[in-house]
This record gives sequence, structure tokens and C-alpha cells, in this order.
Amino acid sequence: EQGVLFSQVVEEARAIGVVWNFFPVADVNSNPVNPIINTRAYSEDPQQAGALAAAYIRTSRQYGLLTTAKHFPGHGDTSTDSHVEAARVVGDRKRLETVELRAFRSAFEAGVDTVMVGHVTVPALDPDPRAVASTSRPVITGLLKQQMKFEGLVVPDAMDMAALTRLYPASSGLAG
Repeated sequence: EQGVLFSQVVEEARAIGVVWNFFPVADVNSNPVNPIINTRAYSEDPQQAGALAAAYIRTSRQYGLLTTAKHFPGHGDTSTDSHVEAARVVGDRKRLETVELRAFRSAFEAGVDTVMVGHVTVPALDPDPRAVASTSRPVITGLLKQQMKFEGLVVPDAMDMAALTRLYPASSGLAG
């Protein structure tokens, strides 16, 4: 059922000239008050979220469409929209492994081309209270590249989101 739907979506994207999609959302919708991920996620179940993300990626590869798993290392268990302010993922490393990272592992196994790193703080991965995953060496280099062995393209979420711009004052030349 999902395979047919995914085929239609990917065929239509390719027909209008799309070659790279910033999709799928690999986040697990594990927090019912999450204001931004909720219906964007495939599921509240990590296994199902991973299976559906992987199915979309495999289908996209069949049609030559590049894909992006987002929002690494997971934005589903937050109660804040990172477009507006810093979102915090509070689970310990064991929870991250069994919930948030599980769908990303499925995406990697399916051959995802790109990972979009979210502007979320994850104390279990980087204890620096000012660090967001998208600028964190422990998250990107340590976890994503070295531990999880991802070798594709790594991109940040939108650079104008408040969770990131709060770190760089306008006077630094890095904020808009």
C-alpha cells in the first residue's frame, strides 16, 4: 500500500524535475505535545517510522530521486518548535538508541543520500548547554559519522531558525 503511494509521489516529483527531496522525516512522534513534528512523522512507533522512511528511500532510489533523512538525531520528543526557540531532547543515550536513532539507522540501511541535522539540544550527546546538534562536533562527527558510519552528505536545518540564530548575534556577521 505505502509502496504504491510512495511510487506515485516520487514519480510526480521526478516528472516536474525534482532531483533531490528533503524528505523523509525520520523523527519518531513520541511526544504528544510536540508542536512541529506531530503529523510530519510517519509514526509514534520507532520500528514503523524506520520501516516507512526506508520504504520511501528505496522507492526514491528506484526513480533516481535523492533523499534526506531529517531531523537528526531526532526532533520527535520535544515540546518546542525549533523554528521559534531551542528544542531540547532530554532522553538518555539508551532511549536515543532505542527510539530516536532507530529510524535513522533504517534510513542509512536503505541508502539515504543526505542527513539533515536538527537545531535541537541533546544533553546526552553534547553536554554543552549552548550546543545544538547542527553545530555539534560530538553529534555530527562523533555520533553520525564515526559511530553510525554515515558517509553521505550532511546538511543543517534552515539557517534562519531561532534555535540556531540565538547562538550567533547579528553583530557576528553569521546571523541575518
